[in-house]
Amino acid sequence: MEYTLNWHAIPGETPRATQTGPVVVPGTYTVSLTVDGATYTRRFAVRQDPRVAVPQAGLVAQLQLEQRMMAGLAVSFDAWHNIQTERATLTAAARAAQRGSQGAPIAAAAAPVDTQLASLAATGLGAANRDLARQLADMAIGDVEPTASVIAATTATCTRLDSALAAIDRVQRTGVDEINRKLVAAGASAVPYDQRPPRGCHAANP
Repeated sequence: MEYTLNWHAIPGETPRATQTGPVVVPGTYTVSLTVDGATYTRRFAVRQDPRVAVPQAGLVAQLQLEQRMMAGLAVSFDAWHNIQTERATLTAAARAAQRGSQGAPIAAAAAPVDTQLASLAATGLGAANRDLARQLADMAIGDVEPTASVIAATTATCTRLDSALAAIDRVQRTGVDEINRKLVAAGASAVPYDQRPPRGCHAANP
């Protein structure tokens, strides 16, 4: 991230790079380092910037909201890449099955499923990841208590992400499972996918 706006700067103390995620709230923490079987532990204090008048509860609310955004970013990122791998495997399996007597039905069933997955990845996962990244960047510009509108915007993005994850899960448990039954019947390997219940940023704290 570059420093391109005046609020990026701290007079005389502007760091060379911005943080890449949420920062902890003021308090006392313990850090441990294990090297060659030996563990070294130290306690340290994080103090509030004396120029900041935000109460501790406001800083905790900011951290929790940023953690929620980070959870959504991680889920949408992983799910998007899993979908791309799944689509590639599905396409390869359908293409290979075309050499057999049941190839045409498998290819015909795979095409609309691939289209559905591609659409959900782009408009659901990709859009949510983009919006959460923007919301996190806005929230991380300084120490500030989240406003009701900021919380509502994050909630709306998380809701859209959860809906996309649920839709992808339905496509997998119906369309992909049906193709897998055809593949196995044709003597081919099934297309693997993550069968764990979808988990979005609504599952994160708060």
